[in-house]
Amino acid sequence: MERALARCARAGATRVTLEVIAGNAAAVRLYERLGFQITRRLVGYRWEGDARADGRPAQSGPVEIDPVRFARDVAAGLAGADEPPWQLAPETLAAAVPPRRAYALGPASALVTVGETTAALTAVHTAPSRRRQGHARALLAGLRDALPGRSWTVTPVVPEAAGAEFFAATGWVREELAQYEMVRTADRRSAGFPTF
Repeated sequence: MERALARCARAGATRVTLEVIAGNAAAVRLYERLGFQITRRLVGYRWEGDARADGRPAQSGPVEIDPVRFARDVAAGLAGADEPPWQLAPETLAAAVPPRRAYALGPASALVTVGETTAALTAVHTAPSRRRQGHARALLAGLRDALPGRSWTVTPVVPEAAGAEFFAATGWVREELAQYEMVRTADRRSAGFPTF
């Protein structure tokens, strides 16, 4: 790990981010000894509701869009927001390849990994000016209608404070498995990451 951090410093990195399962106390202690600090907790969800969690029939179905368009929409909506975890950063989302697919319904869009019996929601996005109007809720309901018979999950990459209200209101249950995002910044005095 120290060699990897040294390579990062030589390459000009000023910050290194990693994730670790929150329940792995030994790993958390190791990373803390290496200078990493916990910056936030990342959580996941599973959907256990009926096919129509809001009880309303779908008005129309979602349409498939280019994942790059989805990533651009996410990037445009980040102005002034906290930096997302790396898995939700626009650069990562833009690199999505099948089985990940992007869908839109009105101003809401989502990136989903679709399997035969499962669907994993990677990210859902609505333009900031259109939030809290039911667009993302309608999109998720439309996706569940369009992709029936699948168990739905969100991997633990959602910052704990972000989305908890939305997921609870739309019938998702928080998973027990969580991760810590840990960050180590370069030591300015040594022009890089300190050695041990």
